[in-house]
Amino acid sequence: MAIPRRSSEEPINVGHGFAYIAFWQFMAFIMLIALIWVNEVWNLAALIWGENLNQQPNIFRGSILTAGVLVTAIVVVGHTYEQQKRVLRGMLTVCSYCKRVRIAHEAWEKIEEYVARKSTVTFTHGVCPECFEKYARSLRSREPTVPPPARQNEHPAP
Repeated sequence: MAIPRRSSEEPINVGHGFAYIAFWQFMAFIMLIALIWVNEVWNLAALIWGENLNQQPNIFRGSILTAGVLVTAIVVVGHTYEQQKRVLRGMLTVCSYCKRVRIAHEAWEKIEEYVARKSTVTFTHGVCPECFEKYARSLRSREPTVPPPARQNEHPAP
């Protein structure tokens, strides 16, 4: 699966990331299967606690446990794949300058309109304290240093 970055760049290939995760998940399940068969052949409980249990390996039990681990492995890896697809579909390309969202290859939309269209969210606007201070400082720096002349009575008393 590839996600386009910018129109001038090659798409990012995220398939390798999933393959890496899937490989290590399968390796963990293979280790579980190996542990199941080591236990069946050498009876690990008897080896660890020093008991002398002369049991024959139970091929049926080992096979059932192996099948259970394989089914679990398929479900886990499949679920991981679906979660990664969901995360990638949930990624938005947002312009660093105007904060518009890319909705198609060359189509952009205001983030407020995009979110309102995709969800039930309604936007209100405010000013965060940092921006308030920044713009208040810029307004103060624009104020004239000389006070305006005092006005004479504009409205004569009746």
